[in-house]
Amino acid sequence: MAKIFLVDDDVDLVEQNKMVLEENGHQVITANTAKEALEKLKKERPDLMVIDVMMEHRTAGFALAREIGKNFPKVPLIVMSGAADKANWMAEPGDTWGAVVNFLDKPVDPDKLAKVVKEVLSR
Repeated sequence: MAKIFLVDDDVDLVEQNKMVLEENGHQVITANTAKEALEKLKKERPDLMVIDVMMEHRTAGFALAREIGKNFPKVPLIVMSGAADKANWMAEPGDTWGAVVNFLDKPVDPDKLAKVVKEVLSR
């Protein structure tokens, strides 16, 4: 199937999502910080990334999404957040969000994430 890159500082959530995605036949790469994700992207080329917003700091995931959009514009992104004001962040003037294709509220049920991943990959 596909190579999925999960980036989230919630280790338990990463493991739950990884397990379900692997059960669905995907290869899963993980990182717990935006910095770690950028380092791994020097070697890995995922088919899809799922990233959290708040990691090292409140907007680390958005900064990561911008970097991915600049350097890997064809990699689709699913962004997750439990923050109530995410719509305001996404509407910042002049921002380029690259290939953000979906925004999910956390906590995300692993089966729901697997379903969204399947939908995104089938596009």
